[in-house]
Amino acid sequence: MRPTFNGVVLTIPPYFGFGRDYFLDHDLVIDKDGRIYVVVGNKHPPDALIAYLKYVPTTSKTLWKGVFTYYERVLREYSAADLQRVMFAYGGYRYDSTLNTLVPYVKKDHIGLWLKPEEKLMELRRRVKDLIEETAVEAAEFVASRSGVNPRKLGIGGSILAGIHGPHSDIDLIVYGCKEAIDVVETRDLGLSEVSESVYKEKIVKELKLAGLNPGLYEVFKPFRKYYMFRGFNVTISFVNEFSGRYGDEVLTPLKPVEAVIEVVENDCRALFYPSYASVVKVKTSSLGDVGIDGIVCYNGFFNSLLYRGGVLKVKGLLEVSKPSGKHYVVVGVKEGQSYILPQHL
Repeated sequence: MRPTFNGVVLTIPPYFGFGRDYFLDHDLVIDKDGRIYVVVGNKHPPDALIAYLKYVPTTSKTLWKGVFTYYERVLREYSAADLQRVMFAYGGYRYDSTLNTLVPYVKKDHIGLWLKPEEKLMELRRRVKDLIEETAVEAAEFVASRSGVNPRKLGIGGSILAGIHGPHSDIDLIVYGCKEAIDVVETRDLGLSEVSESVYKEKIVKELKLAGLNPGLYEVFKPFRKYYMFRGFNVTISFVNEFSGRYGDEVLTPLKPVEAVIEVVENDCRALFYPSYASVVKVKTSSLGDVGIDGIVCYNGFFNSLLYRGGVLKVKGLLEVSKPSGKHYVVVGVKEGQSYILPQHL
């Protein structure tokens, strides 16, 4: 018997022959059991996707409903601790030799459906079924027209992409490309309203606590071009590198913990993607003495705004060497409370 999703019989595998043939960050995949995963990053092993489980079918009534089935959100917050809880509870994890850590994954031969944000937005431009879908299209059009970004470089993710959204779901807007990301970030007025100061503070204080940092640092971490309101709906903007890269072209090997004061390149679009990167201009001080540091790799999107602004930063993380290049990176955000990125003066 073929698997179904939202009452539709799936063709296995459905992801060849239409549009792009490589997976990108924020894509969704549905496995043969109807479970919904979010793709993480752009580099994936040949037989699997690095992706975290977010929704599972349930017989209980919830906020997320497909055509015939309700869904339960199993990843309750975007934290390393909660991700680890879901991995161990549902068994979807394995050791990744290129990253030298456990990662959430789903086998490619267990995928029933692949959903791409840019294709969803194209579909919604032709036909919408409800107010939130209509509003999502209008929000995307505002962002495209105000920033000058090609509308084809935008997509819609999250529960709207999955087709399980409710009347009060958030709108997850995806921007693809380096120039496009910078254009959106640097556009002063996107036609959307910024969320209230109290909402900003609540979101950022929560992130600070998850990162093991003082909630009093709120002003330092106030992100830009991320949280908005549009016609009564919450809108979140995320940025995705449109190029997939090659799995295994770099293998990171941990060396030792490091704390350093580093000057990094300003306004580098790679700082806005996942994982985020920043090239080092100069190492001012380091707990490891004269060991060279070529860049920062960050797996916690909370620090993206600081990396994008660049300049002199105080960094705590794990020094890792990349093979075959031999470059050294400070890796941040693998484990909460053990790494951070801060302005130099803090």
